[in-house]
Amino acid sequence: MTALIEKINITDKLSVFISLKVIAKTVYLVLQGKESKLFNGYEKLIDYINGLQNARECSYFFHSYYKKVKKLNKHYDFKSYFVWNGNNTASLAIKEALGIELGTFFELANLPNRLYAGKNGVNAQSILYSKPEILDSFNLSNLDYKSYEEWLRILVKMNGDSGKRERIFWK
Repeated sequence: MTALIEKINITDKLSVFISLKVIAKTVYLVLQGKESKLFNGYEKLIDYINGLQNARECSYFFHSYYKKVKKLNKHYDFKSYFVWNGNNTASLAIKEALGIELGTFFELANLPNRLYAGKNGVNAQSILYSKPEILDSFNLSNLDYKSYEEWLRILVKMNGDSGKRERIFWK
């Protein structure tokens, strides 16, 4: 194993790769392979369910990430990984290639300038989804409600408003 590096970046997006090369020391680009073998479990992936990838594309993407991470694991001592929500095919490949469960998923939060991170996932996979009562003890004393209302107004304008906004962050 080589010396421990605090973090490495792995992406399949050329634009992200180029941007990261400017600011990060260690960046790897995953190129899509043409693995023909389908892997079990693609039907449960959000990328497949949402129609972003078909079964063959899920398999190409999975095997590409799996092979890249397996190769990198020979040189780095991975202890954990961070994956942006929506990359479930990549996260499954990373988890299987490394054989570790210490992944963290992150996503934009329901509050301005905040990220949500969780080991189970985000959105419907998050602990907040299954146990919303956790928010009852959440300290919002430093939240500027006027700024939040403005942020929410802009967000609703961008995404449309069904007239049914549920505010789970305060009563």
